[in-house]
Amino acid sequence: MTLRQVNREAQIFAVTITQGRLTLTECDISNRSLSGVGVYDGADPVLQGNRIHDNNQSGVYVYNNGLGVLEENDIFANGSPGVAVIYGGNPVQHNTRIHDNNQDGVHVYEAGKGTLEGNDIFANAYHGVEIREGGHPTVRDNRINKNQQWAVRVYEQSSGTVEGNDLSGNASGALSVSDDSESNLIRNNNKT
Repeated sequence: MTLRQVNREAQIFAVTITQGRLTLTECDISNRSLSGVGVYDGADPVLQGNRIHDNNQSGVYVYNNGLGVLEENDIFANGSPGVAVIYGGNPVQHNTRIHDNNQDGVHVYEAGKGTLEGNDIFANAYHGVEIREGGHPTVRDNRINKNQQWAVRVYEQSSGTVEGNDLSGNASGALSVSDDSESNLIRNNNKT
């Protein structure tokens, strides 16, 4: 199924999920206004095998305690981060390709959480994963490569666990953790 929101003035998500456990599988999603998929208010969807691309903002935007499982999706060419997690959002992302976005691959901020596990996060215009303003995700067993800045950047009083990732081949390097932040860094491949 192809889901397109083509009105630039509409200021709506192409897919809005505010409650329940919707399963969205093998769709092609894009939006000329906001993000492709918005998940919030405790909604807990399963997004599996979708192409989420060419959105004006993020591919997937999880906020206000939104949850969800993002699995085996291809998230690319979005105007903002491929996936943005904010205000208590806490999704789980498995085996997803997040690439060629105009900002970060994944951006976790303002008390966002989440688990990123086994993903390919590459060729994004900024960082592979950016954690800031109190973000606290778990980033485990991902391949975070060929991004234009850091593989993982943690700053502005943030934290998280960064474990078992391949962080090689990023333009600015593998990891950047500011003095006001701390992360549990375990067994990452930090080669440049």
